Amino acid sequence: MNEKPKSVWTRPWSGGRRIAGWLIILFVANLAILVCHNLMLAESRSFSDFILPALGLSAGLALLLMGVVCFLRWSCSWRNLRRLFFGIVCFVTLIALFYAEENWRGKWAWKNYQRAAEARGEKLDLAALAPPPVPDDQNFAMTPLWVEEICGRMGIEKAKLWYSESRIAALGHTNLVQPLDLPIELTGRDFESPNLPVGDWRLAKKTDLRVWQHYYRQLAEKTNYFPVATVPQTPAQDVLLALSRYDGTIEELRRASQLPYARFPLTYTNENKAEILLPHLAPIKSLTTTLRLRASTELQADQPDQALADLALMFRLNAAVQIEPFLISHLVNIAMFNLELQPVWEGLADRKWNDSQLVALDAELARFDFLADYQQAIRGERACGVDGIDYLRRHPNRIERYSEPTDLDEILLTRLAQIGPSGWFAQNKLALCRMTDEYLPIVNLKDRTYSAANGAKAETDFVKLVSRRTPYNRLFMIIAPAFGKASAKFVQAQAAADLAGLAIALERYRLAHGEFPETLAALEPQFIAKLPHDVMNGQPLKYRRMADGSFILYSVGWNETDDGGEVALSEKGKVPLMDQGDWVWRYPTK
Repeated sequence: MNEKPKSVWTRPWSGGRRIAGWLIILFVANLAILVCHNLMLAESRSFSDFILPALGLSAGLALLLMGVVCFLRWSCSWRNLRRLFFGIVCFVTLIALFYAEENWRGKWAWKNYQRAAEARGEKLDLAALAPPPVPDDQNFAMTPLWVEEICGRMGIEKAKLWYSESRIAALGHTNLVQPLDLPIELTGRDFESPNLPVGDWRLAKKTDLRVWQHYYRQLAEKTNYFPVATVPQTPAQDVLLALSRYDGTIEELRRASQLPYARFPLTYTNENKAEILLPHLAPIKSLTTTLRLRASTELQADQPDQALADLALMFRLNAAVQIEPFLISHLVNIAMFNLELQPVWEGLADRKWNDSQLVALDAELARFDFLADYQQAIRGERACGVDGIDYLRRHPNRIERYSEPTDLDEILLTRLAQIGPSGWFAQNKLALCRMTDEYLPIVNLKDRTYSAANGAKAETDFVKLVSRRTPYNRLFMIIAPAFGKASAKFVQAQAAADLAGLAIALERYRLAHGEFPETLAALEPQFIAKLPHDVMNGQPLKYRRMADGSFILYSVGWNETDDGGEVALSEKGKVPLMDQGDWVWRYPTK
């Protein structure tokens, strides 16, 4: 018999039809809820702005709810539950095997590297690179001036990390200040720093004390901070009078500097090496700035003995940071050294130094070895990095403090590092150390040269490494310092030290013979034990005697090209460029 087909509304739903129906119902229900919610808002969005996000969200919620219902119905079968349990066990087992394999592989690779590094005499622990402790009563950095300076900068509670309560209490007062804050220019609400010029030996430019004299006399109209004479004197006399405000502090600091040791009590045992405080670097750099101006002024006032004493104090400050195994400490040391060369250069340019003073200066400069400092800094950064990665392994939740992921790949890698195998941390330590091994040979301590080939290879390998973002190098990328850029500063500083040493020998020759020699070979061995060569190429430094009786002395510079002793300048013409032109020592034309 023929039966009438049932209506779609009375026909029972089954299979895909049932699922589609429920999806439509859930979709419409979610959309209706979202529309009502939008209408109820005090500031409802326009329909065109709202409908597309609402449609997408409704569809997503419908699919999610339908998936949950289907899973619950599927899991009501014991057979399906057994399959699910078996699948979960297999998945967990695979994860466990993956973690075990990655942990074993990372640990094995790291242990092998450690053994090989130790066989070469390398130290991967920061504590092993830290300068040894010294007796407090013989330590320049433990004198009351420094105790109060650090307390004034950090506060007493933080300063207790460095100094004991008894040493702080021995100061005898609680209104602690910063006694070593000796600015040469005043800044603040009522004072705008004019950034006065202090000369630049790299440009053969002396310090113009007339500008400083005018500044201090104009400043006296606002404040009596710097003493000023009623009637203008010579520029040197007026500047020395202004800086005499600091005479007492400088003399106290000079007496303290006579102690045999200078080691600041850095907390090398911190669990997190990134939290090691370095509050002494800023005052040391500031003190050098003040002493440099003072020494240059003393030379113009015909007081070379006082200028030499101030230079000796500056070099003592260098020694306090030069022993530290941190890149930032060595970069500050280099900045200080370039400041200190200004009065050395001005005294040579104006022929203010006598032979005994030149011998003393040469002995001070001979203590600087920036090529060795470079390798010390790189090894220190490596040790800090290794300790830092170990710290993050123990505290993976703190990785984000060191990382600022900017795209999805970096965010994903950061999350993986937080939950990943400990072997990944070992692989990151390995990547850091292998990269360090690439940068160490950039300077050759035996030949006393910079290797452009090794530098280029290290930079190329570094770019390749960081371009492949993987869990094996994510943490390394976070903490790796800019080794390549730093190397140029160390090499330039060594070239400057060699040029200064030769300039001193040339001046000693002139004092003995009345003129500069035809060639540098005439300086050996009476005025210099051994002629230094150009650190950039191992060739002799360039030297020419000028028609006016002076000379020009230079290194071929970072571009390894002899530019005839020309200094390349920045666009504004005020700063010499490091990567172009020659590194030159010359005096103003008379």
